[in-house]
Amino acid sequence: MIKDFFELIRWKSILLVAITLVVVRVFIHDYFYEVFELSPALSVAFYALFVLSVVLLFASCSIADEIINKEKYKIIRDGKSFIGTLLQEQTAKVLCGVLLVLSLATAYTIGALNGFVHLGTIMIVLFGIMYFRSKRFCFQPVAGKLLRALCVASLFLLPTAFETACLASEPKLFEAIGEQNIAMMSQFSLCFGGFAFMLSLLTEIVADLRDMDDAKLINSRSFALYFGEEATKKTTYFLVVLLIAATAFFQYRYYQADKMIVLGGISILIYLPLLYFVKEMRPAKSVQDYDFLVKLLNMVFISLLFAITSIKYIIPYALV
Repeated sequence: MIKDFFELIRWKSILLVAITLVVVRVFIHDYFYEVFELSPALSVAFYALFVLSVVLLFASCSIADEIINKEKYKIIRDGKSFIGTLLQEQTAKVLCGVLLVLSLATAYTIGALNGFVHLGTIMIVLFGIMYFRSKRFCFQPVAGKLLRALCVASLFLLPTAFETACLASEPKLFEAIGEQNIAMMSQFSLCFGGFAFMLSLLTEIVADLRDMDDAKLINSRSFALYFGEEATKKTTYFLVVLLIAATAFFQYRYYQADKMIVLGGISILIYLPLLYFVKEMRPAKSVQDYDFLVKLLNMVFISLLFAITSIKYIIPYALV
């Protein structure tokens, strides 16, 4: 029962959400302030509450998705459904609501105490996006994938927006650091958020290739069924080229101060897995082939988080 509950809230995805938020804090915010021999404006305790708020929000969204699409998931999972077996639908709705209220209450409280009063409102918007995706676009060709990718990107953007708002509430500190330098911190988050957006979109499209049989069972208009397998593969190649080009531009723009990072670590973490993906995508046909590629792209996302650690080498050169 405990295992099923963790599957209901999709604990692996939630764990990755928490890790991503911690990585942004430690390897972007902390390294940024280290140059000025300062600590982030948002304290560790408040940031921990922020992480908790986001985790609760995603757990609530996972339960909402299970409730909304319970009949379709029951077909795909050969009769297994969390709603109706693990939890009755009404109980699941109550749990979803409780988690959402706790998340928003935490967000509004820490936001109000740290100069970011709109944090709770942004969380409501994120919940609305994910709810709307589950309700209308979860099994659609494109829109649902774009909405999910946007939520993944927000894991890099929202923490920095919160930190910047906290910094802006301290005018003397804001002026001492400099607006241009603070904008650089936002640029790093935006770049990695953009990478995460493209990678999430790519993963969702490959998952459609893996799940074509399931999509047929529920009469879904998935990307692979709507555009065809060959066109879907070509789309993945385009996105991989886009990712590689964006990574190369980022390296050229920011990593010139340390050639070893350009030629070594980042390339191994990002380029090689993506090139291997292209190689394996060409002959892929079976569910097992596409499942392997989905797992490979998930590993690339982990690699992206590792790549963020290299920011410590470029922040001193990038700041004014």
